[in-house]
Amino acid sequence: MTLPSPLGRPTLNFFDPYDGAVTDRVSIIDDPFNVTPSGSDVITEIKDGGQITVKLGRKIYDDPHNPYGIDLIIYGNSFFSVSGTAGAVSDLTDLNVAALGSSPNGHTAVVSVSPDGTHWYTFNTVTNFPANAYRWDDANDSWTDEPMNPTKPLNPYISTNIFAGQTVASGLDQFAGAAGGTGFALRGSGLPWIQYVRITPDTNNYTVIDAIAAANPAVVGDQLAIAPDNLAAGITNLAFQSPGDASQNLISLNFTFVSDIANVSTVSLHEFSAFAPVAGHVAGAYKITIKPIGGTVTVRYLADLVLHPAAGYSGTGSDLRLWQWAGTNWAAQAFTYNPANQEIQVTGVTAFSAYVVSQIIPPALRLQPLTLSHGPTFAFSPVPNCQQALQRSADLITWTTVATVTPTNESPLSLQDNSAPAAKAFYRLVVTLP
Repeated sequence: MTLPSPLGRPTLNFFDPYDGAVTDRVSIIDDPFNVTPSGSDVITEIKDGGQITVKLGRKIYDDPHNPYGIDLIIYGNSFFSVSGTAGAVSDLTDLNVAALGSSPNGHTAVVSVSPDGTHWYTFNTVTNFPANAYRWDDANDSWTDEPMNPTKPLNPYISTNIFAGQTVASGLDQFAGAAGGTGFALRGSGLPWIQYVRITPDTNNYTVIDAIAAANPAVVGDQLAIAPDNLAAGITNLAFQSPGDASQNLISLNFTFVSDIANVSTVSLHEFSAFAPVAGHVAGAYKITIKPIGGTVTVRYLADLVLHPAAGYSGTGSDLRLWQWAGTNWAAQAFTYNPANQEIQVTGVTAFSAYVVSQIIPPALRLQPLTLSHGPTFAFSPVPNCQQALQRSADLITWTTVATVTPTNESPLSLQDNSAPAAKAFYRLVVTLP
């Protein structure tokens, strides 16, 4: 028995001796077997009565931020049967035409986990779900060279779905970029972390393993699927973390209702040419999109939204503003702020769009040296994209605007009173938020 396969990434391509002796991509209808194009072993077969125990290269933690609570992914060589296409399944099979069978064919396996190789927790016996190595391009009816993500858990809803009659392409749409396999959550094991995985066949049977992977949290820029079945099972939260710091959670969505299975995607916004100017110092900007999978009917939903300001913010939240794109302008949104977790919380969202967290830093006026030919001049660091008005008063009751400016950035500015009175006067700067 050889072990390189379970210790590497899931197989991408394999040499198929029965289909014209060609190299095929691994897909949910073309499972890995035989050897790689270079001749190395692809899968590991475990005979009845045998087992494999693997010590992973790092600890796998029970991480609530992992998609669907899944911490460990096991890949085998399960596959779906297909109909509606002639000839043997290969890379030439049109996935927009081929139809899936109702459930995958595969080998059952018993998966156990341990922190130390001595104390074990065993999950229920499962049939590993099929894997898919590369993304299929529905629009161009062809494979791409973009690998699916082997450390991204598949939505567990997919294993309860009825696939019969769906095209292979529509089935893959539900993967949301994940490479498939079967996910396991450590939460029910009582183990805070594990480093050993043991796989054995079911009684009087054998099983096949392709790879073992630690799940990673989703990051902003990624997409995840959400479905009514998730909510029914208590899986209501989707979290997206910083691409540069997996410990920093940037977006959390907690669904209380979703009408159908949908893809939720997130991106960071760094430039705003497609939007109106944003008031204040941008401390975080994101776009959240939800679209139906395998249909055109609008997905209805209700969710609570949590956003985080930029790393390093340590205020109380009183100087923060939340803006949501309303199609032609940024609309201020009510929110609560949790300083302990640095979270901006919005409840009851029914329409996602672009969001900006901005910090309003009140300008401080600084009197510049006086000259004989000019009135008093005041320097300050402005609030971007807001009108700033220099006002004068003789009695602190009646105020007169003497100069205004609406800057587009935070570069220092100055305003001058060219008609200052000979007597003393008071000055203030008034900032008008849109």
